[in-house]
Amino acid sequence: MTGITALKTDRRSFFHRLARSASFPLVLLAACLLWLEDWLWEPLAQLMQRLGRLPLLCRIEALIRAAPPWLALACYGIPMLVLLPFKFAGLWLFARGHFLFGGGVFLLAKIAGTAVAAHLFTLTRASLMKLAWFARLYAGFMKLRDYAYCRVRRNRLWRLTRIGRWRLGRKLRSLA
Repeated sequence: MTGITALKTDRRSFFHRLARSASFPLVLLAACLLWLEDWLWEPLAQLMQRLGRLPLLCRIEALIRAAPPWLALACYGIPMLVLLPFKFAGLWLFARGHFLFGGGVFLLAKIAGTAVAAHLFTLTRASLMKLAWFARLYAGFMKLRDYAYCRVRRNRLWRLTRIGRWRLGRKLRSLA
């Protein structure tokens, strides 16, 4: 290997390592948001399912389940778009220094959006998966989510935190 080739390889590996380490906080933030959504998904879907037992909502849900793919997409997407301004308002308030109020607005919009999305996705999933582009997008999203989780789990600080939490739990159990 010539000196110039070795220098180019070293420079590429340096920039690659720099990009990977600089991107980790963004991956961590994305993983935290995805984890929050995953954590809330099932309980909120069950809560919405209980609300769906009301007679009027039961009839509406039956119509949504029977909807063709494009109508199912509208039924799934429109409520998410309605909640988007509230999320932006929460972020705007947060950026303006109203940390508690802005964070609260954003968090409430996120929880409401997750509850509605979880329930509507349960109702429309079979129909939505008939749209080839949606099925590919969903598969890609799941791969991206798994990548973010895997990257965070491989991080040394994450592993040390998990080990510390495990040791603390063991010590607390031994005291009880």
